[in-house]
Amino acid sequence: MDDSPAVNDPNGCDRLLDHGDAVGPSSLDPVPFRDHAGWPASPRLEANRQLSSLLRRQRSAASVAHSAAEYFRELFAARTVSVARHESGQYTELANVGFLPPQNRWYPPRRSYPDSVFRSATKDLQENGGYFTSDLQDQRYQEFVGCRHDPEVLSVMGAPIIGDGIMRGEVFLTRGRGQQAFDRNDLDFSRELASTLGRFLEVAH
Repeated sequence: MDDSPAVNDPNGCDRLLDHGDAVGPSSLDPVPFRDHAGWPASPRLEANRQLSSLLRRQRSAASVAHSAAEYFRELFAARTVSVARHESGQYTELANVGFLPPQNRWYPPRRSYPDSVFRSATKDLQENGGYFTSDLQDQRYQEFVGCRHDPEVLSVMGAPIIGDGIMRGEVFLTRGRGQQAFDRNDLDFSRELASTLGRFLEVAH
Protein backbone atom coordinates (compact mmCIF):
# COMPACT_ATOMS: atom_id res chain seq x y z
CA MET A 1 0.00 0.00 0.00
CA ASP A 2 1.24 3.51 -0.83
CA ASP A 3 1.44 5.48 2.42
CA SER A 4 2.58 8.70 0.80
CA PRO A 5 0.38 11.78 1.36
CA ALA A 6 -2.42 12.44 -1.07
CA VAL A 7 -1.46 14.90 -3.80
CA ASN A 8 -3.91 17.62 -4.74
CA ASP A 9 -4.25 18.38 -8.43
CA PRO A 10 -6.17 21.69 -8.54
CA ASN A 11 -6.01 21.84 -12.31
CA GLY A 12 -7.76 18.54 -12.83
CA CYS A 13 -6.10 15.73 -14.73
CA ASP A 14 -2.45 14.79 -14.90
CA ARG A 15 -1.37 12.65 -17.86
CA LEU A 16 2.32 12.36 -16.98
CA LEU A 17 2.12 9.41 -14.61
CA ASP A 18 3.13 5.78 -14.65
CA HIS A 19 0.78 3.48 -16.52
CA GLY A 20 -0.17 -0.07 -15.63
CA ASP A 21 -0.47 -3.27 -17.63
CA ALA A 22 -3.60 -5.26 -18.23
CA VAL A 23 -4.56 -7.41 -15.27
CA GLY A 24 -5.67 -11.02 -15.35
CA PRO A 25 -8.86 -12.62 -14.09
CA SER A 26 -9.51 -13.15 -10.41
CA SER A 27 -9.05 -16.45 -8.61
CA LEU A 28 -12.69 -16.54 -7.52
CA ASP A 29 -15.21 -19.09 -8.65
CA PRO A 30 -16.57 -18.19 -12.10
CA VAL A 31 -18.54 -14.97 -11.89
CA PRO A 32 -22.25 -14.98 -12.79
CA PHE A 33 -23.30 -14.14 -16.33
CA ARG A 34 -25.91 -11.70 -17.48
CA ASP A 35 -28.59 -13.08 -19.80
CA HIS A 36 -30.18 -11.22 -22.72
CA ALA A 37 -32.90 -9.78 -20.48
CA GLY A 38 -30.61 -8.41 -17.78
CA TRP A 39 -29.39 -9.60 -14.39
CA PRO A 40 -31.86 -12.05 -12.78
CA ALA A 41 -32.13 -12.48 -9.02
CA SER A 42 -29.95 -15.59 -8.77
CA PRO A 43 -26.84 -14.08 -10.44
CA ARG A 44 -27.31 -10.92 -8.37
CA LEU A 45 -27.32 -12.88 -5.14
CA GLU A 46 -24.30 -14.93 -6.18
CA ALA A 47 -22.32 -11.85 -7.21
CA ASN A 48 -23.06 -10.12 -3.92
CA ARG A 49 -21.98 -13.25 -2.07
CA GLN A 50 -18.74 -13.50 -4.04
CA LEU A 51 -17.91 -9.82 -3.64
CA SER A 52 -18.61 -9.86 0.09
CA SER A 53 -16.48 -12.98 0.53
CA LEU A 54 -13.63 -11.38 -1.40
CA LEU A 55 -13.72 -8.06 0.44
CA ARG A 56 -14.06 -9.68 3.86
CA ARG A 57 -10.48 -10.94 3.47
CA GLN A 58 -9.10 -7.43 2.86
CA ARG A 59 -7.98 -5.00 5.55
CA SER A 60 -6.83 -1.74 4.00
CA ALA A 61 -8.98 0.63 1.97
CA ALA A 62 -6.53 0.20 -0.91
CA SER A 63 -6.85 -3.58 -0.94
CA VAL A 64 -10.65 -3.42 -0.60
CA ALA A 65 -10.87 -0.97 -3.52
CA HIS A 66 -8.45 -2.91 -5.70
CA SER A 67 -10.13 -6.26 -5.08
CA ALA A 68 -13.54 -4.76 -5.78
CA ALA A 69 -12.29 -3.11 -8.97
CA GLU A 70 -10.92 -6.44 -10.20
CA TYR A 71 -14.23 -8.12 -9.45
CA PHE A 72 -16.30 -5.44 -11.18
CA ARG A 73 -14.04 -5.66 -14.23
CA GLU A 74 -14.52 -9.40 -14.54
CA LEU A 75 -18.24 -9.41 -13.76
CA PHE A 76 -19.14 -6.61 -16.16
CA ALA A 77 -16.53 -7.51 -18.80
CA ALA A 78 -15.20 -3.97 -18.46
CA ARG A 79 -12.18 -2.55 -20.24
CA THR A 80 -11.19 -0.57 -17.14
CA VAL A 81 -12.55 0.01 -13.63
CA SER A 82 -11.67 2.78 -11.19
CA VAL A 83 -12.70 3.18 -7.56
CA ALA A 84 -12.50 6.62 -5.97
CA ARG A 85 -13.51 8.21 -2.69
CA HIS A 86 -15.37 11.53 -2.71
CA GLU A 87 -15.26 14.05 0.10
CA SER A 88 -14.96 17.82 0.51
CA GLY A 89 -15.45 18.40 -3.20
CA GLN A 90 -12.54 16.12 -4.11
CA TYR A 91 -12.15 12.67 -5.60
CA THR A 92 -9.29 10.53 -4.33
CA GLU A 93 -8.36 7.62 -6.56
CA LEU A 94 -8.05 4.33 -4.65
CA ALA A 95 -7.67 1.76 -7.41
CA ASN A 96 -7.49 1.49 -11.20
CA VAL A 97 -7.47 -1.82 -13.06
CA GLY A 98 -7.71 -2.94 -16.65
CA PHE A 99 -6.16 -2.13 -19.99
CA LEU A 100 -4.35 1.14 -20.64
CA PRO A 101 -2.91 2.10 -24.02
CA PRO A 102 0.77 3.05 -23.66
CA GLN A 103 0.10 6.73 -24.34
CA ASN A 104 -2.34 7.03 -21.44
CA ARG A 105 -1.65 7.50 -17.75
CA TRP A 106 -3.63 6.75 -14.62
CA TYR A 107 -3.55 8.91 -11.54
CA PRO A 108 -1.11 7.51 -8.99
CA PRO A 109 -2.52 6.10 -5.75
CA ARG A 110 -4.26 8.68 -3.58
CA ARG A 111 -4.05 11.61 -5.97
CA SER A 112 -6.91 14.01 -5.28
CA TYR A 113 -8.60 16.18 -7.88
CA PRO A 114 -11.64 18.47 -7.85
CA ASP A 115 -15.05 17.08 -8.67
CA SER A 116 -15.59 20.14 -10.88
CA VAL A 117 -13.55 18.24 -13.48
CA PHE A 118 -16.48 15.80 -13.65
CA ARG A 119 -19.32 18.22 -13.00
CA SER A 120 -22.05 16.39 -14.95
CA ALA A 121 -21.01 12.94 -13.73
CA THR A 122 -20.89 14.10 -10.11
CA LYS A 123 -24.36 15.63 -10.40
CA ASP A 124 -25.76 12.35 -11.72
CA LEU A 125 -24.01 10.34 -9.02
CA GLN A 126 -25.44 12.56 -6.30
CA GLU A 127 -28.92 13.19 -7.67
CA ASN A 128 -29.76 10.36 -10.06
CA GLY A 129 -28.00 7.33 -8.64
CA GLY A 130 -25.34 7.13 -11.34
CA TYR A 131 -25.13 7.28 -15.11
CA PHE A 132 -24.23 5.42 -18.27
CA THR A 133 -23.74 6.64 -21.80
CA SER A 134 -22.50 5.52 -25.20
CA ASP A 135 -23.11 8.91 -26.81
CA LEU A 136 -19.68 10.29 -27.65
CA GLN A 137 -21.10 13.84 -27.52
CA ASP A 138 -22.56 13.33 -24.04
CA GLN A 139 -21.02 15.70 -21.51
CA ARG A 140 -20.19 12.81 -19.18
CA TYR A 141 -18.26 11.06 -21.94
CA GLN A 142 -16.50 14.31 -22.81
CA GLU A 143 -15.44 14.70 -19.17
CA PHE A 144 -13.86 11.26 -19.40
CA VAL A 145 -12.10 12.12 -22.66
CA GLY A 146 -10.74 15.32 -21.12
CA CYS A 147 -8.77 13.30 -18.57
CA ARG A 148 -8.33 9.78 -19.86
CA HIS A 149 -8.60 9.83 -23.60
CA ASP A 150 -8.79 6.29 -24.93
CA PRO A 151 -10.27 6.10 -28.45
CA GLU A 152 -11.18 2.46 -27.87
CA VAL A 153 -13.60 3.35 -25.05
CA LEU A 154 -17.12 3.73 -26.43
CA SER A 155 -19.26 3.24 -23.33
CA VAL A 156 -18.86 4.51 -19.75
CA MET A 157 -20.79 3.98 -16.52
CA GLY A 158 -20.55 5.39 -13.01
CA ALA A 159 -22.16 3.93 -9.87
CA PRO A 160 -22.18 5.85 -6.57
CA ILE A 161 -20.69 4.46 -3.39
CA ILE A 162 -23.20 5.51 -0.72
CA GLY A 163 -22.61 5.87 3.01
CA ASP A 164 -25.13 7.32 5.49
CA GLY A 165 -27.23 8.45 2.56
CA ILE A 166 -24.37 10.49 1.07
CA MET A 167 -22.34 9.85 -2.07
CA ARG A 168 -18.95 8.80 -0.70
CA GLY A 169 -17.29 7.70 -3.94
CA GLU A 170 -17.68 6.18 -7.36
CA VAL A 171 -17.08 2.95 -9.23
CA PHE A 172 -16.33 3.98 -12.82
CA LEU A 173 -16.34 1.41 -15.63
CA THR A 174 -15.58 1.53 -19.34
CA ARG A 175 -16.17 -0.80 -22.26
CA GLY A 176 -14.41 -0.69 -25.57
CA ARG A 177 -14.91 -1.21 -29.26
CA GLY A 178 -16.73 -4.45 -30.02
CA GLN A 179 -18.25 -4.73 -26.55
CA GLN A 180 -21.91 -4.30 -25.66
CA ALA A 181 -22.76 -0.84 -24.34
CA PHE A 182 -23.71 -0.41 -20.70
CA ASP A 183 -27.44 -0.08 -20.06
CA ARG A 184 -29.92 0.49 -17.23
CA ASN A 185 -29.73 -3.14 -16.10
CA ASP A 186 -25.97 -2.85 -15.69
CA LEU A 187 -26.29 0.42 -13.77
CA ASP A 188 -28.93 -0.91 -11.40
CA PHE A 189 -26.81 -3.96 -10.61
CA SER A 190 -23.57 -2.00 -10.28
CA ARG A 191 -25.27 0.36 -7.79
CA GLU A 192 -26.22 -2.65 -5.69
CA LEU A 193 -22.66 -3.95 -5.68
CA ALA A 194 -21.23 -0.49 -5.04
CA SER A 195 -23.32 -0.36 -1.86
CA THR A 196 -21.71 -3.63 -0.76
CA LEU A 197 -18.29 -2.16 -1.51
CA GLY A 198 -19.17 0.97 0.48
CA ARG A 199 -19.87 -1.03 3.63
CA PHE A 200 -16.42 -2.59 3.50
CA LEU A 201 -14.66 0.70 2.73
CA GLU A 202 -16.26 2.30 5.78
CA VAL A 203 -14.56 -0.16 8.14
CA ALA A 204 -11.27 -0.54 6.26
CA HIS A 205 -8.10 0.92 7.77
